Amino acid sequence: MRYSQKTLEDKFLELLPINKSFLCSQAYNNWINDLEVNRFSSLCRFPVTDQDKDQLLLDMINKKAIHWSISYREKEDSRPCFIGTVSLQEIDMFNRSAELAIKIGLKSYWDKGIGFLACSCVLNHAFNRLNLNRIWVGIHEMNKGMIKLAQKIGMQYEGSLRQSLYSEGCFYNIERYSLLEEDYLNSSEGINEEQEW
Repeated sequence: MRYSQKTLEDKFLELLPINKSFLCSQAYNNWINDLEVNRFSSLCRFPVTDQDKDQLLLDMINKKAIHWSISYREKEDSRPCFIGTVSLQEIDMFNRSAELAIKIGLKSYWDKGIGFLACSCVLNHAFNRLNLNRIWVGIHEMNKGMIKLAQKIGMQYEGSLRQSLYSEGCFYNIERYSLLEEDYLNSSEGINEEQEW
């Protein structure tokens, strides 16, 4: 099944498919190797190289992932500011599932609800446009913010992958959450299919 790399947006948020110029931008490079920003990221445990960036683009070409940049505007008529990325990765069109990942790179935008807005846009696209059935996340057990976000967007706790992540000299569990299409569409939190995202 073919899917499009489309722009998703609402009044305050614009999600643009990443490209080579985005990956080389100063804004992206300012935080992609920031230890605090990437503390809980399994993908950025080592410095990100140009080869790693090329692999992101290759995954999109090969339909294994969709990566969007997150641009946020403080007011409806203000210019958007790039603040992070959100992705559907490990896309499995046969089993109709994908992993959701998000990173807010500008720390001044943490705890403002922007992750919820971005994930809501992506979930709407995943279920209503890509016809996926299951979206899941794997979360470092100490990443309380991401656990809270998973619960807020309606995901259900599935269990722990015990001591499956080694970080900072210790083993940690990965907490698994998921959201099924039927739960999303039946939820009062679900986004109307007609909404232009």
